[in-house]
Amino acid sequence: MLVAGVLIVVFLVWLGYQQGHKSTPEASSDDPRDRLGPHAERREGYAEARNNRLAAVSSDAKNWIDSYLEECESPAEARLLKALATEYALLPARGVLKGATLTLHMQVDWGPYRLDFLVNDWLVIEVDGAEFHASPEQVARDSARDKHLQSACLTVLRLPATAILYQPDKVLADVRKALAVGRRAAPASAPQALKAAVPPPAPPANVFSAFARGVHAVGDAAEKINGSIKRAEAVQTATLPAEKIFFEEKLTIDSAFEIAASELSIETYIAANPEQREMMQRIRVDLVAALGKDGKNSAADDQRHPPIPNITEPAAHSDPSINQAIRERHFALMQQRAEYFASARVRLKEADSRTSAMVRSALFERGHWRTWRELSGETGNFLRMPV
Repeated sequence: MLVAGVLIVVFLVWLGYQQGHKSTPEASSDDPRDRLGPHAERREGYAEARNNRLAAVSSDAKNWIDSYLEECESPAEARLLKALATEYALLPARGVLKGATLTLHMQVDWGPYRLDFLVNDWLVIEVDGAEFHASPEQVARDSARDKHLQSACLTVLRLPATAILYQPDKVLADVRKALAVGRRAAPASAPQALKAAVPPPAPPANVFSAFARGVHAVGDAAEKINGSIKRAEAVQTATLPAEKIFFEEKLTIDSAFEIAASELSIETYIAANPEQREMMQRIRVDLVAALGKDGKNSAADDQRHPPIPNITEPAAHSDPSINQAIRERHFALMQQRAEYFASARVRLKEADSRTSAMVRSALFERGHWRTWRELSGETGNFLRMPV
């Protein structure tokens, strides 16, 4: 029994050590990790302090994300972190952020480099500010950095800070695209040291921390299975109605602009080919007859095309951490909606009066007068107004 107990303890210590320090062959002399210099110990100390701060953050804390945002080095990094946490329903788990399909490390030290974000242990996300990444010297350094990371089978995604701040939808789409492509395969000739997903952290300070790491590894696996799926499903269920309404609004407004463009094209064609006017008008009459409309709003039309409903706040969830994730995702959606309507208003303002009138007509014909009112700012009782 004593021998068996000793073997169990030794096994747990070994497991914890493996979690904290995966052995790799020695790097070649031209590996940038060999050029850390005298600041290596100071950097490792700072990284350890940062990791300890984040590891102490619990998902039960009301404003847990603030602790992670404080570690960001720019407003763009903070905006991206918040967007990713909302998009993938991430929650803190022993110093990293985890969701059902995504694990996010931030401020990862890799040799002489520090990575802004590391996703799923292979996708490096770098936030590029124009003031630091526009000079030829910095472009060359970025290129050398990217080549080194790519040689370790990592994918590097560089995102401009301005895009993160002003085009968050596009940035999230770029992240989704990179994740969909997947991890780069390691060449058969690549040394084993370059196939590691994450640079090995410092080994445990003693056998007690090694033992704790082994226990934490088991806890992390259970937490991922039991918590992440439930949280992601709850967030999606709560925010799906608002997402559907916003999708319908975008589809309706974009279709109205397309209809207006088509109408203008027809008018231009008829003006250039007056002999075709009668034929085009006959086609229009036949089309209206086929749709069963007389071109004016009616009670029946209102029944077939009810106004798009307003977006309401999702109901509160009993779990505080899930409720916070729902609120953050809903807030991000409303920001996205506000940005879309702002761009649509600019598009409407820059259009000529004929295009504007056609967009209005297209929306009214489908009973979406409420959408027009929000888009244009025009007031009045539109419910029975003829087109």
